[in-house]
Amino acid sequence: MVAVIHHTGCATGFLAHAGFRSGFAARTGLDEAELAVKPVIDPEATVRADVQRLLASAKVQPQISVSGHVYDLDTGLVTTIVGPAQPQPAQRPPADERLKADFEPWPPATRAGPELSARRPTRVA
Repeated sequence: MVAVIHHTGCATGFLAHAGFRSGFAARTGLDEAELAVKPVIDPEATVRADVQRLLASAKVQPQISVSGHVYDLDTGLVTTIVGPAQPQPAQRPPADERLKADFEPWPPATRAGPELSARRPTRVA
Protein backbone atom coordinates (compact mmCIF):
# COMPACT_ATOMS: atom_id res chain seq x y z
CA MET A 1 0.00 0.00 0.00
CA VAL A 2 1.11 3.53 -0.79
CA ALA A 3 -0.25 6.38 1.35
CA VAL A 4 0.14 9.88 -0.07
CA ILE A 5 0.09 12.35 2.82
CA HIS A 6 0.18 16.13 2.44
CA HIS A 7 -0.19 18.62 5.28
CA THR A 8 -1.91 21.91 5.92
CA GLY A 9 0.10 25.10 6.25
CA CYS A 10 2.67 24.04 3.67
CA ALA A 11 5.35 26.69 3.28
CA THR A 12 5.25 26.26 -0.50
CA GLY A 13 1.99 28.22 -0.30
CA PHE A 14 4.16 31.34 -0.03
CA LEU A 15 5.18 30.75 -3.63
CA ALA A 16 1.66 31.81 -4.64
CA HIS A 17 2.57 35.38 -3.66
CA ALA A 18 4.41 37.15 -6.49
CA GLY A 19 6.64 39.23 -4.19
CA PHE A 20 7.79 36.27 -2.13
CA ARG A 21 8.27 34.13 -5.26
CA SER A 22 10.33 36.84 -6.97
CA GLY A 23 12.59 37.30 -3.94
CA PHE A 24 12.96 33.55 -3.47
CA ALA A 25 13.89 33.12 -7.15
CA ALA A 26 16.46 35.91 -6.89
CA ARG A 27 18.05 34.40 -3.76
CA THR A 28 18.11 30.81 -5.01
CA GLY A 29 18.64 31.26 -8.74
CA LEU A 30 15.56 29.15 -9.47
CA ASP A 31 13.27 30.02 -12.36
CA GLU A 32 10.35 32.15 -11.14
CA ALA A 33 7.96 30.71 -13.75
CA GLU A 34 8.70 27.18 -12.53
CA LEU A 35 8.14 28.25 -8.93
CA ALA A 36 4.74 29.71 -9.86
CA VAL A 37 3.28 26.20 -10.38
CA LYS A 38 4.67 24.74 -7.15
CA PRO A 39 2.54 26.27 -4.37
CA VAL A 40 0.41 23.86 -2.37
CA ILE A 41 -2.56 25.99 -1.41
CA ASP A 42 -5.16 23.22 -1.28
CA PRO A 43 -3.64 20.00 0.06
CA GLU A 44 -6.85 18.06 -0.73
CA ALA A 45 -6.52 18.94 -4.41
CA THR A 46 -2.83 18.09 -4.51
CA VAL A 47 -3.41 14.75 -2.76
CA ARG A 48 -6.09 13.88 -5.32
CA ALA A 49 -3.76 14.85 -8.18
CA ASP A 50 -0.87 12.84 -6.72
CA VAL A 51 -3.02 9.74 -6.14
CA GLN A 52 -4.37 9.96 -9.69
CA ARG A 53 -0.84 10.35 -11.02
CA LEU A 54 0.27 7.21 -9.17
CA LEU A 55 -2.76 5.21 -10.28
CA ALA A 56 -2.05 6.18 -13.90
CA SER A 57 1.67 5.36 -13.71
CA ALA A 58 3.03 2.28 -15.45
CA LYS A 59 5.37 1.90 -12.47
CA VAL A 60 2.56 1.08 -10.02
CA GLN A 61 1.60 -2.57 -10.22
CA PRO A 62 -2.12 -3.52 -10.15
CA GLN A 63 -1.81 -5.26 -6.77
CA ILE A 64 -0.63 -2.02 -5.10
CA SER A 65 -3.30 0.14 -3.49
CA VAL A 66 -2.91 3.91 -3.22
CA SER A 67 -4.72 6.22 -0.80
CA GLY A 68 -4.52 9.96 -0.10
CA HIS A 69 -4.64 11.83 3.20
CA VAL A 70 -4.16 15.32 4.65
CA TYR A 71 -2.49 15.88 8.01
CA ASP A 72 -3.77 18.99 9.80
CA LEU A 73 -0.87 20.61 11.62
CA ASP A 74 -3.19 22.59 13.92
CA THR A 75 -5.35 19.69 15.14
CA GLY A 76 -3.08 16.69 14.69
CA LEU A 77 -5.81 14.97 12.69
CA VAL A 78 -5.38 12.99 9.49
CA THR A 79 -8.26 13.10 7.03
CA THR A 80 -8.66 10.49 4.32
CA ILE A 81 -9.28 12.29 1.04
CA VAL A 82 -8.99 9.33 -1.35
CA GLY A 83 -9.71 5.85 -0.05
CA PRO A 84 -7.52 2.92 -1.09
CA ALA A 85 -7.70 2.24 -4.83
CA GLN A 86 -5.77 0.04 -7.20
CA PRO A 87 -4.77 0.89 -10.75
CA GLN A 88 -7.44 -0.29 -13.17
CA PRO A 89 -6.81 -0.88 -16.87
CA ALA A 90 -9.51 1.68 -17.72
CA GLN A 91 -7.75 4.30 -15.55
CA ARG A 92 -4.40 3.80 -17.22
CA PRO A 93 -3.62 5.61 -20.45
CA PRO A 94 -1.76 3.77 -23.22
CA ALA A 95 1.84 2.85 -22.37
CA ASP A 96 3.36 5.65 -24.46
CA GLU A 97 1.19 8.22 -22.65
CA ARG A 98 2.09 6.74 -19.23
CA LEU A 99 5.79 7.02 -20.01
CA LYS A 100 5.33 10.60 -21.18
CA ALA A 101 3.42 11.45 -17.97
CA ASP A 102 6.17 9.93 -15.83
CA PHE A 103 8.64 12.44 -17.28
CA GLU A 104 6.48 15.59 -17.27
CA PRO A 105 7.62 18.40 -14.97
CA TRP A 106 6.56 17.99 -11.38
CA PRO A 107 4.43 19.11 -9.70
CA PRO A 108 1.50 19.37 -12.08
CA ALA A 109 -0.16 22.74 -12.53
CA THR A 110 -3.07 21.58 -10.31
CA ARG A 111 -1.29 22.63 -7.12
CA ALA A 112 -3.86 25.36 -6.29
CA GLY A 113 -7.54 24.58 -5.92
CA PRO A 114 -10.89 25.32 -4.29
CA GLU A 115 -11.47 25.72 -0.58
CA LEU A 116 -11.09 22.65 1.61
CA SER A 117 -14.27 20.68 2.08
CA ALA A 118 -15.33 19.11 5.36
CA ARG A 119 -14.15 15.53 5.93
CA ARG A 120 -14.14 13.22 8.92
CA PRO A 121 -10.67 13.55 10.46
CA THR A 122 -8.78 10.85 12.38
CA ARG A 123 -6.53 11.67 15.31
CA VAL A 124 -2.91 10.61 14.97
CA ALA A 125 -1.21 9.62 18.19
